[in-house]
Amino acid sequence: MRRAVADTGGDANLYANTIQKLSVEPGLTDERRGQLCLMLFVVTGCLGSPGPAIGIVDDFATEAFSLGLGTIETSVGPGFARAVRPSERGVQLGLLRILDGVAQPPLLALSLAPEGTVIGALATTPNAITNVDVDVSREHLRIYRRGGTWWAQGLGSTNGTTLISGDTRKTSVIEPPRAERKPGVTYGPVKITNSDTLCLGATTRFLVLRIAGPHAQHDAKGNE
Repeated sequence: MRRAVADTGGDANLYANTIQKLSVEPGLTDERRGQLCLMLFVVTGCLGSPGPAIGIVDDFATEAFSLGLGTIETSVGPGFARAVRPSERGVQLGLLRILDGVAQPPLLALSLAPEGTVIGALATTPNAITNVDVDVSREHLRIYRRGGTWWAQGLGSTNGTTLISGDTRKTSVIEPPRAERKPGVTYGPVKITNSDTLCLGATTRFLVLRIAGPHAQHDAKGNE
């Protein structure tokens, strides 16, 4: 089904991420897990798009089993080696997924539109990035440019986001995990720049890179 979704121009990551979330959801029995996976398969095939199908499956799981497509809590691991930071005011940035310390093309351009780019396992907004691991929330992080500066803003994720500076290697918190957030505290956006590393949850890492121009060769889903 993932290949079929990709072949018809859809976001195959959305389908795969939903299967992953269902596979690790501790509140599901094997029978219910299989039922929801089968429902996702059938509804995606009928509608020709995983986005609406995910909403239907999520609503059914909430009503029938009193649980939705949540995100498991994990712990955050170490960062990556030092990188070089050039001046970049006003330039366009992109993200490169890092998996087990190895870069995973393509380079994903960040949107210059006012709404920016949302990163999340089930994100369906324009320019969304969905190439993430299972502990990343459906809408985890928003990145946008304002006044020539790029910012990252947490979206209330389960497992939080940190940033490792490419210049100083200092780690700063963009948004703590939900279990560590203090009531009434607002976690504002954090400036990001070339060579920084964004750490979403325990294992999803993106290297921030300066790119040549306003148009990338690949879209945010990783399609050419």
